[in-house]
Amino acid sequence: MDKNKLLLLVEDEAIIALTQKKLLERYGYRVITASSGDKAIEIARQNDDIDLILMDIDLGAGIDGPETAIIILKYRDIPVIFLSSHTEPEIVEKTERITSYGYVVKSSTITVLDASIKMAFKLFDANRKIVMNEVIQKTMISNISDITGIIDANGIMKYISPNITKWFGWLPEELTGADGLLTVHPEDADHTRKEFVSVLENDMSSRTLEYRYRCKNGDYKYIELTASNLVNDPLINGILMNYRDITNRKKTEIELKQKEEQLRTVSDNIPEGFVYQVDSGINGEQRRITYLSAGIEKLFGVRAEDVINDSTLLYGKFMENDRPMIADCESAAIKNMSMFSIETRYLGSSGEIRHLLINSTPSLRPDNHLVWNGIVIDVTGLKQTEALLKESEERYRELFNNTKSGVAIYTAKDNGNDFIFKDINKTGEKLDNDKRQNLVGRSVLDVRTGIKEFGLFDVFRRVWKTGKPEHFPVNLYNDNRLTGWYENYVYRLPSGEIVAIYDNLTEQKRIEDALRESEELFTAFMTNLPACAFIKDEKGRNIFVNEYLRDMMGFHNWVSKTNEELPDKETAERISGDDCDAVKHGPIKIEETMIDRHGVSHIFETIKFPIYIENKPSMLGGIAMDITGYKNAEEKISDLLKEKELILKEVHHRIKNFMNTIKGLLFLQIESFKDPSVITALQDIESRVFSMMILYDKLYRSENFSNMSLCEYLPVLVDEITATFPIKTSVKIEKTIDDFKLDIKILQPIGIIINELLTNAMKHAFNGRESGLIAITAKHRVNHCTIEVMDNGCGLDESISFENSPGFGMQLVMMLSRQIGAAIRIERGEGTKFIIEFDE
Repeated sequence: MDKNKLLLLVEDEAIIALTQKKLLERYGYRVITASSGDKAIEIARQNDDIDLILMDIDLGAGIDGPETAIIILKYRDIPVIFLSSHTEPEIVEKTERITSYGYVVKSSTITVLDASIKMAFKLFDANRKIVMNEVIQKTMISNISDITGIIDANGIMKYISPNITKWFGWLPEELTGADGLLTVHPEDADHTRKEFVSVLENDMSSRTLEYRYRCKNGDYKYIELTASNLVNDPLINGILMNYRDITNRKKTEIELKQKEEQLRTVSDNIPEGFVYQVDSGINGEQRRITYLSAGIEKLFGVRAEDVINDSTLLYGKFMENDRPMIADCESAAIKNMSMFSIETRYLGSSGEIRHLLINSTPSLRPDNHLVWNGIVIDVTGLKQTEALLKESEERYRELFNNTKSGVAIYTAKDNGNDFIFKDINKTGEKLDNDKRQNLVGRSVLDVRTGIKEFGLFDVFRRVWKTGKPEHFPVNLYNDNRLTGWYENYVYRLPSGEIVAIYDNLTEQKRIEDALRESEELFTAFMTNLPACAFIKDEKGRNIFVNEYLRDMMGFHNWVSKTNEELPDKETAERISGDDCDAVKHGPIKIEETMIDRHGVSHIFETIKFPIYIENKPSMLGGIAMDITGYKNAEEKISDLLKEKELILKEVHHRIKNFMNTIKGLLFLQIESFKDPSVITALQDIESRVFSMMILYDKLYRSENFSNMSLCEYLPVLVDEITATFPIKTSVKIEKTIDDFKLDIKILQPIGIIINELLTNAMKHAFNGRESGLIAITAKHRVNHCTIEVMDNGCGLDESISFENSPGFGMQLVMMLSRQIGAAIRIERGEGTKFIIEFDE
């Protein structure tokens, strides 16, 4: 995270604004301040360099923080974090309706604020990338060559992707709702229909077939279609089809097949023109060609009568480097009197190098003359075709069978120290956001920045050297911009070229994360919800009932039951009617229902809302709370309670601001001193004030102001104290706190005592050590409390005690212990342990 960010701090309290500005500048941020909403709007309009806004909610006279944020966000896309002393639900809820990136309570430490700012920048960047990915994906869908469609179980087309128009001329609405086999060639219709029926017979089955597809202009094209049975998938509910135009490939296959048939015919019926005969004499040394067909004449560009008189005219046509190989094959054939077959090169009639396949058999005539009878086939065209076909088949098989993935081919350069783009498919162009003509011939190091940093270049080299394929996940960058998460599959072709197939997993990861968070949130919410919660299907059956509803209403084993099974028929009819109204007139209906249970009438406030699936209200959700007691007391205490709450909130808000102001004044005073002893003393005072601020903040958030659970207060206090020390990362903190409540008069001294002991341990216990352990334990047994603070540091000097201590801290601990009637003692050993014991 770049700490040199410019922040706009909007705060009407001058001391708090100055304190927060200095703390943020310590963490590397640049900060400008505004004391009102109007001033903040003016600064935001004039300064385009502002990266983030820290916004107070209550800004005194004039517009408040949320209103200011709304005005700025109308013309600036910028992250906003609300920074306030307010924690009331209605205030927090007000900010949630604004596009903000966090809500931080003013009493939080600078480490919490710094973490919130970092998270805001990450979320802001992520949102921008999501928007860009959505634009890219929309463009990809419009231009991809693969067509996607869905046919229902009755053969009716439910969906066809928009790129059907580009490749086949149809508008999607012209095919949607029509017979799915409308565009199949009549001669292919029966076979195609049988294939679809076969797919429907087995759930999740898949089949690939080819047939002729009718375009809107009446022409037919060959397509390859993959059909998958997803009838039972609630999102698809049909056969998912993916098909593409393979007309050019089909024509090539037909042409290749015709050529292969022709070549096979020639191989089986070699004409006489390719036959030759050589008489090598009795010793096999004096060669004389006795017969040469017209085909040989044409191949070598010679006349039969000339070659018969001078055989060197023919043998001289063979390439010089191939002649020893021919001689060796002939010698082996003579020795074993067996046929030999060899491929060799010769100079054709036009002077070009051509390839021959020679099959020759030696035999002895009755006069012991060695005679060679042979067949010569010009395989130059065949070898060229084989090479082209082999390359085409490799590319097609390895590169274009998976057009949904990006595929790129690279050639190695400089012994694997660089790789050059050789080819890339259409999907790869879109994923790389670049055209093929801009990539081919260029180094991958020039095109894909970050390929070395993320290790993909090393994968290329290993695969090129070992031939073993590898999978590799990577963040893909283009022009230093993160374009998404990709899964790469890299392997080497027999030719030595490197192939990379990569899939964009960005949307899949986002969906998986969102689904996991949604499931966790739903489980936690329903488990801890202090209200009756239920979900009913379209027939009124309960498909979900939480524990609270079962316990409160006595509706055990209520899943799969309907309202009609309630014992009170009148109540059942009323609830059923309300359910129907909520589904029909949604989206939310709030109603009060009276239910008689064990002779006592209970009033429930129920929120019912339809749950939509595929834009149809398919289920009903509801939350019901027992408000009987509230309703009975509501009229008596409403006015008094409102007045009391208003006064109490204002008092609490003022006190929190005053305490923040005190802490800010201490911070500013510390900044003005140079004497280390004075600074240390003021920091100790600041730490003690902060421990009381944490206690007050917890009390302010709780419903009971006279006592509080030690388990709720002490762990937070420990974390806040230790977070301010540089050694916090090397010291392990263990907390074992029983959940029991203490009176505020006891809890406040306990907080200051813990602050003193922890501060001393963090300052002095681990001098000269790289790591350490501090353990805080609080136990409660039959009105007796024991609190221990232990460290495994260098130990406390034997001369130091509560009565004999050079500092004020130990004396303060002793004074406060006596104040609450507690006994405190020190145990020395491998470190130091302070033990505090008292009765409630």
